[in-house]
Amino acid sequence: MSDYEFESDATDQDEDVPLALARATKTTKGKQQDEGGYRIRGALKVPRATTLPTQSLLHQLVQEDISLDAEYQRGIVWPPAKQTDKDSYTGEKFWFKRLSSQKGKLLPERYKKIFEMKQIVCVEYVDIGPGDEREIFQKKLQAISSSKSVFIRSLMREFIFDELDVLLQWDTARANDFRGLTGALYIMDKSCNTMPTIQALTNWLEDSIEVSHRFRRDAAVVFKIFVVLAQQEKYRDCFNLVDSKSGKALKVSPAEFIMSSVLIYHHKDKLSMAQLSEAIRKMRLDIRKVEVDIRANSRVVKHMLAFIKHVKSSQLKAASGECAAIAAEKLHKPKASTAEADDEETIY
Repeated sequence: MSDYEFESDATDQDEDVPLALARATKTTKGKQQDEGGYRIRGALKVPRATTLPTQSLLHQLVQEDISLDAEYQRGIVWPPAKQTDKDSYTGEKFWFKRLSSQKGKLLPERYKKIFEMKQIVCVEYVDIGPGDEREIFQKKLQAISSSKSVFIRSLMREFIFDELDVLLQWDTARANDFRGLTGALYIMDKSCNTMPTIQALTNWLEDSIEVSHRFRRDAAVVFKIFVVLAQQEKYRDCFNLVDSKSGKALKVSPAEFIMSSVLIYHHKDKLSMAQLSEAIRKMRLDIRKVEVDIRANSRVVKHMLAFIKHVKSSQLKAASGECAAIAAEKLHKPKASTAEADDEETIY
């Protein structure tokens, strides 16, 4: 039996009750029943299974009727090496659509039409709120709702949205910002010496043990410093690396975002803002000497952790002075809050 073949005798009125509200409503056993017997409360309206051609789905993606950037959305499953776009038998590479300046073979029109008309099975839900949407994806994509994830979202509201997401050249699509924050906080909290696995992050988020007030305060200071470094002209050089061959600006990779946060965490009470900026720049240059692809894997993270462990103020040319943790309290200007209050909590 599929997930959609089991139907209840719930009325349309029952179906309109959000899941979150249904869970919050406590009734006695007697009130859960009527003359017809047991009734399911808070049921979603029955979803509609349909098929849509890939061309239609692409149009909806372009028009942003479908969003792939939800917080609970998984990232890209295949690494770049597997996204070769080559025919697996002939080894030939084709363009589906090509600009006049591009070279290479175009996919034959016949195969383009076949692909555009390929039918994808879709399940459509109607009349659901954000809470219900998260509930559905918790089952499908193992999105996590916990005190730690609420804490992380509060950090995102305060320091990522309209702050680091625009100040840094980095990819925040598909919840990369949420995963980056989670990875950084995990390494800070656990003092681990490698990149945590997805399962380790999941277990940490789901753990009922609350992070301490001190850790929350320290995390807030870390990202206040991060914002100041990215905002102020005299410090932001650490995030403005340029490729020596192409002359193009280098994006901040997820691994660099995570490890820059960890570096700040460990040295915020010892180094000045200028010294932290120099240390982050040196760390980014150092990893690029040994790694071509700066991915968030154990090899990259171990190398950067070793740098963080051994960097000393005597190795830095930047001026010393007031430690960054104290300076950040003076330099960081809290943004006007535009986020709507929902189930979030404050950082402190």
